[in-house]
Amino acid sequence: MINNIHHTIQEFALNDSIHLILFFTLLSSFYFYYVTQEEEDAQLHLVKQLLRLDPENKNNTLINDIISKIVTNYPHILDGLKENSNISEKRREEQNLIFKKRTYYSILILLVFLTLINIIIKIYYKEEYIVSFTGTLFSNIISVLILGVVEYIFFVLIVKKYKRMDENTLLYKILKEYQDGNKSKK
Repeated sequence: MINNIHHTIQEFALNDSIHLILFFTLLSSFYFYYVTQEEEDAQLHLVKQLLRLDPENKNNTLINDIISKIVTNYPHILDGLKENSNISEKRREEQNLIFKKRTYYSILILLVFLTLINIIIKIYYKEEYIVSFTGTLFSNIISVLILGVVEYIFFVLIVKKYKRMDENTLLYKILKEYQDGNKSKK
């Protein structure tokens, strides 16, 4: 009975340590290098849909007509926007790099902390330490890879296809806020 408790403590500490590190690394990387790009694409799509922008069909709306004329007749505006965009993007990338570094440094600190706990447990149990590091590592790598694939499939099949507010509802809610704001001013 006591032997089982010792083994359970050893296995729990090692197994959960490896699992947490792998999971946090996978989750952070998935967010930083996939989800954020998808979010940015969704923002562009939403604005284009909301304003009915279609660069291929320059005459379908007043806004498309105005944008086409501005781009054609005033290319310096686009150049100025490009310059400002480059500056903003550089600042944004620098700020996001700070968040990425903080995240990965935190994972590294957690790794060191959990490694120390496992070393202390190994020293404490000495010859009674019977957990297999390679077996536990292999098992966790497989489970985190499976979890990563499932998360990716869920994101692609569910999250990206999940029906959000349509443009009419979005416009209504925005305009309703203005209407409510005007009522409260009176």
